Amino acid sequence: MKPEHAQLLTRLIEQHPYLARERSRYPLHDAIHKAQSLHGLEPENMEELFLEWPHLSNDQARLAYTRTPAHGEADRQTVTTLGKYLTKCFPTAKSDVIRDIAAIYQGAGCQFTERTKSAYINAVQNGPSSCMQWGHLTSESEHPYNVYAPELGWHMAVNIIGEQICGRCMCLEYNDEKIFVRSYHQSPEGTYSPSDTVLEAWLKDQGYIKKNAWPVGAKLEEIYRNDGDLLMPYLDGNIQTVAHGDGAILIDPDGSMSAEATNGTFEDRETCDHCQERCSETHSVGSRGYTSVCNYCLENHHSWVYGRGGDTYYVHDEEAITVGDHSYDKDYLDENGIVLIDKGRDEGEYAHQDDVVTDIHDNRWSENDPDIEYIQHGIHEGSYVPSDETWVCEGSGYTYTDDDESKEVDGARYHVDFEIAETGSEEQSSEVPHAND
Repeated sequence: MKPEHAQLLTRLIEQHPYLARERSRYPLHDAIHKAQSLHGLEPENMEELFLEWPHLSNDQARLAYTRTPAHGEADRQTVTTLGKYLTKCFPTAKSDVIRDIAAIYQGAGCQFTERTKSAYINAVQNGPSSCMQWGHLTSESEHPYNVYAPELGWHMAVNIIGEQICGRCMCLEYNDEKIFVRSYHQSPEGTYSPSDTVLEAWLKDQGYIKKNAWPVGAKLEEIYRNDGDLLMPYLDGNIQTVAHGDGAILIDPDGSMSAEATNGTFEDRETCDHCQERCSETHSVGSRGYTSVCNYCLENHHSWVYGRGGDTYYVHDEEAITVGDHSYDKDYLDENGIVLIDKGRDEGEYAHQDDVVTDIHDNRWSENDPDIEYIQHGIHEGSYVPSDETWVCEGSGYTYTDDDESKEVDGARYHVDFEIAETGSEEQSSEVPHAND
């Protein structure tokens, strides 16, 4: 206790005799010390805390305190939950911190099992639901948890309520650290098992650290099943791959075997050629299928295209060209009738060749571009010509190109073959109308 707090307590005992009585009966609740020493919390009002003198209630499950000095003189205490009182005493503390402190004192049934594989398997089979709880188990030797050898540092913590294993947690002593990754608590529905916060708080109080993955290099016993496959549990945490080591199986982020299966053995791991991550399944992409990618890269970075020889397959998004509702392999656009528009409104866009026209300069235009003309008369009859290279005969209304000869009469432009009457009135054109006119 800090000197200034000791002085404050002495003064308060002199002013309120009931406080001496309470102090002689009960020690200050240990959760207050835990909050201060482990989490650096300080009570919002130290004088109020002393006057209330919180302590373990007579039912050994809750907290009792003296609400007011008048209640103290009447020897009257109020009983509440530990979490509620801690929240009142330390109002700025995070809710998860309060929860963890309170959980320590709810863990009367928390304990370690015997350090035997049989005890570990019993906790799994008769504890909270999980993918490693096998209803079809005929022999204990078949269970994947046999790889958690006690001599390699593995052990099991459980939370027993009544006679039921309501919580379990695999633990590991490795390189002078005490570690756990995931706990399981029995859910009312008996399906998905959430974390056991009471068991985890109890473990932390025992000096254990919760991590998001088992340590790289931690060992599992190398055991083979009757069918010759390696026995392997589902590994909790962010590292779920393993590799062969010196007489053991090592947890290894670069391992070639996946510990994500629930059938008691491993899956081969492959490398994605795109992201270089290990994965349980890859897919061949490209026109010849020489590249393999994982599910994530396939779904997020690749497109289904028409390509070589009209075949369909996946290519990287950068190698795909989308036209309308379909995508095409950039290397095989010609085979699929896809061309680049290099003039007009849609310049730089790709389109199907049936939707593109080529002008007299071999430039490609979108067929509905307003700046391209289909010529039905003159030198370039039957061809497309840019609009800015065309003109309209004043007499016939036909469109010609700048390559067609013309004449000017009274400021108007006519085709050279168009005959004009001397009076200025137009005579019948000598131009031959196009069949489509």
